[in-house]
Amino acid sequence: MAHSHDPRKVLMDWVQATLKAEGSGIEASCFTSECFQNGLAFNAILACHRPKLVNMAEVKAKPPVERLSFAFTTAQNELHVAPLLTPQDVAEGKADDKSIMVYTTELYNALPHDGSPPGAGNAAATAAAGDEADNPVAAALALMEALNQDLVAAEEKTKGVTIGNDFHTVKHQLDEHQEFMKHQLGQAKAAQIMELQKTV
Repeated sequence: MAHSHDPRKVLMDWVQATLKAEGSGIEASCFTSECFQNGLAFNAILACHRPKLVNMAEVKAKPPVERLSFAFTTAQNELHVAPLLTPQDVAEGKADDKSIMVYTTELYNALPHDGSPPGAGNAAATAAAGDEADNPVAAALALMEALNQDLVAAEEKTKGVTIGNDFHTVKHQLDEHQEFMKHQLGQAKAAQIMELQKTV
């Protein structure tokens, strides 16, 4: 079966199919904050695949910030999806579409997305069964994971470093950190990032 190589479309198709399967009548047509700021879409995605974790009737009774907080906390505790967004930013429309797309990609990776019934299988099995070239969102997530490992390495390097008290010292420290990050990322990975950014 042929797959779309547009990560945005692959991800949105999955979101829409998931929301439809959940059955609450919640819709999303794009990754702008308007479609996600009331918190219902994120909760409905979780409810579709983990119905025991999310009661949509109770969620709908909450204000948007509480809905979002509940969704992000549930995803973090049950699916190990880091809360890359803040409830306040999303509820107030401050989160841009790329940020929402990145977070939704994390949900996509943690939940079934191969056409299986809700609750069946997992993303790891899907990735193992398919070619990464036919799964652009998984490929994008693999790159994000590599970048995250580099950021962890950078954090380890800076532990215990005392920030200077004057402009020139701080600038020197910043320059050293930037050189370290360039070394970590490498030219090839930087090129990959630029290609990925073109698609989103």
